[in-house]
Amino acid sequence: MPGALLALVLAGCGADSGTGLTAGDVRILAPLPGQDTVVAYLTLTNRGDTPVGITGVTSPEFGSVEMHATIYSGDVARMVMLDELTVGADSSVELTTGGRHLMLMDPRVSLAPGDEVTLEFEYGADAPLRVSAPLEPRDLAD
Repeated sequence: MPGALLALVLAGCGADSGTGLTAGDVRILAPLPGQDTVVAYLTLTNRGDTPVGITGVTSPEFGSVEMHATIYSGDVARMVMLDELTVGADSSVELTTGGRHLMLMDPRVSLAPGDEVTLEFEYGADAPLRVSAPLEPRDLAD
């Protein structure tokens, strides 16, 4: 997966040496037909010895990015917005289908599969963690 490899390389460049926050396995999926909201999945890893609280995510290609979690009550699932996402010391957090994930909304530019999308994770470091990956075609199973 070239996009995931690129994201790992860029994540390493954007990681703050004090926290060791990196991102990998980045998948940014094109919107469903008739919609313009994009979903992103990835794994955030904190190699540091203190927890990292991610307080926001931005993207130059989108007007807003929200951190969401899917909450299940019996057979009913609903999404809730997260104000913060904590990555514990020396641990990882997976953003996956049916769990925590990112919703990229209000596109600022026209995007097609293969176009690069950049995510910037704000967590109190001098500079945000930046990762980029190509927009992937969406399989209706995603």
